[in-house]
This record gives sequence, structure tokens and C-alpha cells, in this order.
Amino acid sequence: MYTGSGFSDWEIGDITVIIHEGVYHLFHLIIPNHDYIAHAVSRDGISWRRTNNALFVGHPGEWDDDMLWTMHVVEKEGAFEMYYTGLQRKDRGIVSRVGFAHSNDLLTWTKDQKNLYPIEPKGIYYETQDQNPRKWLSFRDPFQFDYKDDRYILIAARALYGPVSRRGCVGIVKITNDLLELMPALLYPLVYDDIECPCVFELNGRFYLLGSIREDIKVRYWFAPDFLGEYHSFHEDVLLPPGNYAARTVQDGPHLLLYNFFYAYGQINALRVLPPPKQLSTDENGRLILKSYYRWEQMILQTLTLDQLGACNALLNNPTAFISVDRA
Repeated sequence: MYTGSGFSDWEIGDITVIIHEGVYHLFHLIIPNHDYIAHAVSRDGISWRRTNNALFVGHPGEWDDDMLWTMHVVEKEGAFEMYYTGLQRKDRGIVSRVGFAHSNDLLTWTKDQKNLYPIEPKGIYYETQDQNPRKWLSFRDPFQFDYKDDRYILIAARALYGPVSRRGCVGIVKITNDLLELMPALLYPLVYDDIECPCVFELNGRFYLLGSIREDIKVRYWFAPDFLGEYHSFHEDVLLPPGNYAARTVQDGPHLLLYNFFYAYGQINALRVLPPPKQLSTDENGRLILKSYYRWEQMILQTLTLDQLGACNALLNNPTAFISVDRA
């Protein structure tokens, strides 16, 4: 499995995947430095090869001169856009903002210098640098989503009010003709410190919202009949068990794939790997279910039936070992 290894055995952090002309493109953070966004490519979505790094921290004095955090890459009108999280050295790593870069080929990226970016909270619905009792501002992990010809960005944010350790919410920003509108939180369950790496998609007539929860290192989900509608959760709302994190979706033809990185041993400082993707579907009640990646079936070279197997012999002359073959 891919680890992005360099100096250490693993360096992979939050991820996003986009598919273009049959090639899978993986963008991911580099841990622990967070000084650039790495880029890898694959023909099957499983085996990855590193290529040109996508984006680097800014020069001293620029708004992203400290670290780069979670990103999302989308295709728009034959070109590509990246929304990413940046931190500035003068803020001492406690303030996150959302920036923008564009590319024509997914290899060479240019940061946008318009006054629109970076995006930061205004103190209407979300905590700001001055209204932040936790002393660590979350306004990060962008996910771009188009709905009814409008463009929205989902953000891991924190509400202005509520218990300090339970203000985590999914913030939302609407972009219209280069004008920003900060809207009330899309989801505010009053349960978590942060809802990291939010992701939304439509599947079988419902909208589903994913979030990674730092407290238990799980990926949970919520559902609604409409993108902007009220989101609810099932009694069992865990999509991926402990150790799985930063889940993001990508459409692969008729298949909706789910990628995430995995903390080996369920510990955040342990080995991190990128497992093969899973496929998303729903049951008759609308609950999300995971299926095996469709490409596994394409990799089958030969199928052997039981009759085609050779004779079976006991190992180590074990007198108690036996095999019973039912050929009916």
C-alpha cells in the first residue's frame, strides 16, 4: 500500500483523488512538515507513482508561508482547481485559511492572487481569531461542491456558540461571481471538537455528508433529502472504523469510490498507509454500505474449481489432521 515514504517509513496525510483521462491522480499532505502537497498517479487506483509536487508553502510574508493542509481538486471546463488550507508563520500555526490554485494539466499549479482568497471567517456564524476560546482556529479542509448551478465550499469550522469542546461544525461558503457569502453551518451536531475533512455527495436519491472525527479516529456520516436540507444520522453512523481517516469520494464511471488513509494499529503516530478504495452504495433503508473495489474482479487471471486442485496432504505428519471434500 502507498505510504508516501521518504525520510520516514510514511509521510502521507490528508488526501484527495481525481480521475482524468483514465489516470488516477492522488494529492496528499506530507507529514510532519506540511511544506508541500505531493502528487502521485496510477492506472488502477491501487499502485501509485510519485510525480511533480503540486504546491509549496509561500514565500516569507505570504499568507501560506508556514504550512499547507487539506486540499480538494476538481475539474472545471477543461482545467483544474485546487482549494487548499494554508497557515502563516506570524500566526504561530493557530489560524487556518482557505486558498485557491489552478492548473491546465494537474502538474503545474499557480496560486490565485485575487482579493477573493484566502477565505477566512467573518465572525457571523463561525469562530474567528478574535472570537476563539479554544485558541486554535479551525477554518480549513475545503471541499468544493456544485449544486443547482451554484458553487459551494464545505469547510471544517467551529460555531460561535456552544460548549468549547463541542463547537465543531461543517461550515459552508457560497461563491457567486467572485463574491463570497458565508452561510449558516450545514451541520452542527454539538458533539465534536472538529468535524474534519468534510465531504458531500448524492447517492440513490439522498445527500450524504462525511466527516472525520479526531476523538475516536473514525469516519461518520449524516444524510438529508436535499443538499441544503437538515442532516440526520442513523443510530449507527460510523462508515469507517477506528484508524480510517480523511475520507474523500471520487466518481469513477458508474462507481462512487471512497479513498482514505489508515492509521496502522489505530494510533495517530503509527504507520500511515493509503489502502485500496472501497465502493459506496446504500441498502434499502438508505444506510451507506461499502463494497469491494470493482477492479479486483478485473485482475482475476484464472479461476480454479475444487476438482482441479491436487491431492491434499497433512502437514508435519499430523495424525489428527484430515480434510473432507464434498463434491456434490
